[in-house]
Amino acid sequence: MQQLRRMARGITLVETLACVTVLAVVGATVMPVIDAVGSGFAESVAQRRTVERLSFASDRISRVMREIPASDGGDGLAIASIDGSSIRLVSGSGVWLDGERLVLATDAGKAVLCERVDSFTIVAMGPGGIGATMDTPQLTRRIGFEISSGGMSIRTAVFPRSAIGLGAE
Repeated sequence: MQQLRRMARGITLVETLACVTVLAVVGATVMPVIDAVGSGFAESVAQRRTVERLSFASDRISRVMREIPASDGGDGLAIASIDGSSIRLVSGSGVWLDGERLVLATDAGKAVLCERVDSFTIVAMGPGGIGATMDTPQLTRRIGFEISSGGMSIRTAVFPRSAIGLGAE
């Protein structure tokens, strides 16, 4: 009977403290790993969202630039002006950086394409991709641009459809 009572008495305080100590050591070892995984996931989500924003803006700008009409004389493109961070068409359409917002203007109105933009750079090139045409935008045959935000950049070049077949000026 005495032997049965000894077995049924439960766990001691020392055993409980040993168990809590082991669990604390395991928890202290695992918590930084869990924190790093959570931080890595949050950072990858932020990067993915930045890439999605930049890709959307790049796609939309490419579509507009591809559809730049020929000038009234038919000897060039209907571009009113190009500088390092904006392009304006004769029709009033265009793309420009307004603070940290990338703005697109079309016949339908103005819209913000992307927020928190660090830089937007446009390079206009003449026939054969040789030489900048910033001073004579009508002679532009290829438009390159780069959008940067949050340490990431997307760059592309667009060939306006109406420039196909225009002679080298």
